[in-house]
Amino acid sequence: MMAHAMGADALALVTQSLIIPVYKNRDSIPRLVAALERLDRELDHDLEVILVVDGSPDDSAPLLRAALRQGSLRGRLDRKSTRLNSSHQIISYAVFCLKKK
Repeated sequence: MMAHAMGADALALVTQSLIIPVYKNRDSIPRLVAALERLDRELDHDLEVILVVDGSPDDSAPLLRAALRQGSLRGRLDRKSTRLNSSHQIISYAVFCLKKK
């Protein structure tokens, strides 16, 4: 599910994509979002963030969804129903998400 209301044209202009797996990160969401916004500014707003929330039992997904709506980040929040158990699976899933754009 796309969490930020950016048009396809805006995302097409981005050349930097960052993939972040999220699991039980509720307490670190504000710091994560602040760091990503700083990085985006440093990259002249050339950053797209893909947050893969994989079965996290806490409220990380709603917090990230709200942060993407309210902030300046371009990105997407994708939720999986079962935990991805390896970095390879997470990267493969993120590449799949990028191809869906």
